[in-house]
Amino acid sequence: MPPRRSHTKSRAGCQQCKTRRKKCDETGPPCMNCSPRNLDCKYPGTGFQHSHWSDQAQEIRQAQDENPTPPGKPSGDSSTKRMRELGLMHHWCLKTYRSFSPELSDIFQNYTVQLAMNHEFLMDSLLAFTCLHIAAEGTEFVPRSASILDDALRYQERALPAFRAKLVQISSSNCEALLLCSMIMMAFAAVSPFFDATNDSETNKDSETGHTSLTSIFFFVKGIHSVIESSQPWLDKSPLNSAIQLYPKEYWTASPPTGSAIPPELRSLCDHTSLQSREIYARAILMLENCSERDKGMTLAWVVEVGEAFVSLVQEKEPLALLIYICWGALIGRSKDSWWETLAGQTVVKRLKSLVSIEDEETSVVLNWASERIASEKS
Repeated sequence: MPPRRSHTKSRAGCQQCKTRRKKCDETGPPCMNCSPRNLDCKYPGTGFQHSHWSDQAQEIRQAQDENPTPPGKPSGDSSTKRMRELGLMHHWCLKTYRSFSPELSDIFQNYTVQLAMNHEFLMDSLLAFTCLHIAAEGTEFVPRSASILDDALRYQERALPAFRAKLVQISSSNCEALLLCSMIMMAFAAVSPFFDATNDSETNKDSETGHTSLTSIFFFVKGIHSVIESSQPWLDKSPLNSAIQLYPKEYWTASPPTGSAIPPELRSLCDHTSLQSREIYARAILMLENCSERDKGMTLAWVVEVGEAFVSLVQEKEPLALLIYICWGALIGRSKDSWWETLAGQTVVKRLKSLVSIEDEETSVVLNWASERIASEKS
């Protein structure tokens, strides 16, 4: 009996390749089949799609192919690369692990590193996020920042395909690494538009690109939900149990506290919307009012809990949805304990307010409140 041929079909290919019955190389988004055709490259079950950061990483790879590093140069030296990654890991263990909730600091400092030793996609996402942290420490952008941002892109681009493939094969052996990776990638997606804005290139000024990069955080929120829903029994028994304890429903639906920081004009604007979307907006506003003066973790949790119906309105650039999201940015931008939340919130306010037309006094009041809020935090 002739030996059986090894399996060569793509098991985790993009939707375009599956539709066209082409073998996907699974390196995207975008994959090598979709990239030359400028197709909308998406992968089933993950929510990941073509992004501005993918474009930048592809340009870096093309530049490397056209101008290969001569032998003997530091970037081609494996020992130099190893020392650089040891330096990144040292920075993570010394500083970057504090970027998340204080209650989870031990998990991110120790347990995450242990898991990363056995899951390369987690290690790459950890290193990518650390690169952004190092770049953020020098916001004046000294020359090393350009290089460290390139490294961040390369690590993130390398982590995505493996992470995406594992996300459709969640098991007891990888669910912890997937959950931690999705949390780190969510933070990466939230803060990365800040560096686009700082670089101030023509591409980054494009409103469509800016909107997409600022809402990409929601794709990773879906990843968090997917991991928790698929592996709840395993996670309940793991050290990550505290990381999946979401706020009770009554926290979000209670009457908002007196003197909520959210401008009351938001509710006036909500009353003028269609009945179909009014309930969605009212729920999102109530949740934001309830988290505005509570613990800081609840403000971050809002973006996870607000729901897909509201997310769809943000992605469709509905004015009130953008205004509510801007208010979230103003609240999270007040954080003095988390560098990435501060930068992410300030960038959301600055970049999205240009997409909102000021057609009434209420809208103007809300935008001015958000701008003044992040200005006062910076000072």
